[in-house]
Amino acid sequence: MKKDVELKGLSGGLILFGLGVVLSPFKIVVSIFNGFSDVFEPGVWTSIVSSASSEFNTLLAGLIIFEVTYNSIIFALSFYLIYLFFSKKTMFVRTYIAVTLVSIVLIPVDSLALHWVFPEEPLFDKETLMEFFRILFAGLIWIPYLLKSRRVKNTFINPVGKHDVRNFIGVILTLVVISLGALIIDNPVTEQNEDGSAFAEDDTNINKLLINAASTINQNLPMHIDSDTRLDSTTSVSGNFIYKYTLINYTIEDIDIQYFINSMSPVLKNGVCTSEEMKVFVEMKVPIKYMYYDRNGSQVTTITIMPNQCT
Repeated sequence: MKKDVELKGLSGGLILFGLGVVLSPFKIVVSIFNGFSDVFEPGVWTSIVSSASSEFNTLLAGLIIFEVTYNSIIFALSFYLIYLFFSKKTMFVRTYIAVTLVSIVLIPVDSLALHWVFPEEPLFDKETLMEFFRILFAGLIWIPYLLKSRRVKNTFINPVGKHDVRNFIGVILTLVVISLGALIIDNPVTEQNEDGSAFAEDDTNINKLLINAASTINQNLPMHIDSDTRLDSTTSVSGNFIYKYTLINYTIEDIDIQYFINSMSPVLKNGVCTSEEMKVFVEMKVPIKYMYYDRNGSQVTTITIMPNQCT
């Protein structure tokens, strides 16, 4: 009995475990930022969900909505787990195990769904595998500990009140609404031209010209620019003209991204500002975005050349 009394409280193995619980919201934020930074750029969401857009993809739109909702719930749960942990609630162990098991299952399911939408993309990229095995190993270590530890049984003994559950559900619903609302507000579906992209009335002709330019260029793509670079496609999103390149011989780990940006930015700027073909974009004040991906499809960086850089 005395030994059981001593094995109680947030100490021992629970210190290391608790550190992971406290840090989990920050890991989720980083994951969301890395995974959805492109989607939250103005106009991207509209181009995906508009049936008239060249970027239209119902499955991708549904997958993004699911992932935003899922990540919002997991983000809320991470804070709820912190509350349950420091309040020593009986519900903590079950909630942690449930969240971990759901994450282990959904990561490969999500990858399979994404591969179904984009069959040319690898089924599991390096980032996905690292995240999957991180959660899997954490589960293999901590779930048995939580189920068998006397300290855990003696510590998490406080019951969960009805108000705790109600508050948690309220937090989840609020985060989901805010996340989906941000997606819509950042990418409003306003009046559209024939390709489904949103535009202000005075920008109609510019958008049509950009769409036609992208369509014409894409007829000859993909195209190898040099031994290391392939131009895959061009597109127009919210008044930006976008070039998408693949660095066919490199993974993101092989690239010094800042050095790449510093080296390529002057070259790209010179091309935009001096090329006769790009003159019309500069005159129309169209930002040019160069998006680079590694050979596995992971985004390396985006370099933007603004028209006012040519003055």
